[in-house]
Amino acid sequence: MTVPGTTFSCLRHFRQTCESITADTTAHSDCGRAHRAFASGYDKFKKDGQVVFVKFEPVSPEGITYSQYEQWRDGLLNADYKSITMDTYVFTMERCWNAVECDCARVGGMGGASFGDGDADDNPSTSGGTSPTPKSPNSSGEAQPSRSSADLLADLIAASIRGNKKARGQGGGFRVSHAQKSLSLIAKHAWINGVIPMPPISVIDRIILNRASTITGRGWIRPWTHVNDIEEWQAHFDLILQAAGKMPVAAWELIQFERDGNASGHQWWEAENLANLDEEVEKAKKSFMRRFKSAPSDPEWPAIMLKDAIRSAVGRNPLYADGVPEQSRAAFREAWRNWCVDFLVRWSEAGESGQTVDQFRLEVVSLCSEMNERFGHLFQ
Repeated sequence: MTVPGTTFSCLRHFRQTCESITADTTAHSDCGRAHRAFASGYDKFKKDGQVVFVKFEPVSPEGITYSQYEQWRDGLLNADYKSITMDTYVFTMERCWNAVECDCARVGGMGGASFGDGDADDNPSTSGGTSPTPKSPNSSGEAQPSRSSADLLADLIAASIRGNKKARGQGGGFRVSHAQKSLSLIAKHAWINGVIPMPPISVIDRIILNRASTITGRGWIRPWTHVNDIEEWQAHFDLILQAAGKMPVAAWELIQFERDGNASGHQWWEAENLANLDEEVEKAKKSFMRRFKSAPSDPEWPAIMLKDAIRSAVGRNPLYADGVPEQSRAAFREAWRNWCVDFLVRWSEAGESGQTVDQFRLEVVSLCSEMNERFGHLFQ
């Protein structure tokens, strides 16, 4: 990393830089998490059902330095924040730090940027209150009032509403993104539970695309939720194949999603170390099952599979038009679940010779066509 520790950026310029290098609206919000942590004096995350607070020395709202960003990153990792999630933040933030240009530290003021659209929504201090945020001059030289917790929370709510509005309206009905995520998770669950051999495809989402980009040095085309062209899906899949190298792509995705390692810890799968693959895959399978409080031979795994496939496919990937009644949504979900079950039957009966990437592509396109033909009036 060549960014000097004294490099400074306000949140406004940092977010503008992020918007210039990626179309991912989630990244546009996430990129300011370190800034918000120093503005509020803490960050937080959940671990094993408990909220973990990590405190930082509050700074004035002009912005933070690269060194402070490193303090935020290391502080969360030292508190046992999951490293694969941190990798996703780091991938975006490092790109922003390399490109951002901000002289607000010299001229004063942030031009109205707000820190309040991130994760922090409760003050962790339980006694003694908090120190007032230092005042910063505005363009007229007058002091701005310090921001209260209520102000930050109000900004958080407003930003959340803005974010939801950005996420909605992607259009395209039932998209390739919905189909590939649901069907790839069906295959993943079935493989992990020993019903089918390891599939030749993998789940594609933001975490895996970011990890693949980190390894290959290549960017991805667009946010996975926006993909509605099978060739764009193929381009993302090719990127993941390149990152996986000699490793089977389904095993690579599973381990990357489950493995607790750091962003540079990828070398273990090089050719001379592939003897460890089976052991690593088994560890990752058990970790995956624990996410659902499941275990090998769990009779509930089909229900877990279907719920995860559909919920994950629509998470951060809005589908319905406004005002669609729950009865209509339920009918559509039932049809989607039935298609997923039929897909798994077809896939199983095809045998390994018929379980190909080309066949998966065909299933994705067919699912999109079927759902849009039958339920297109429900979608954006």
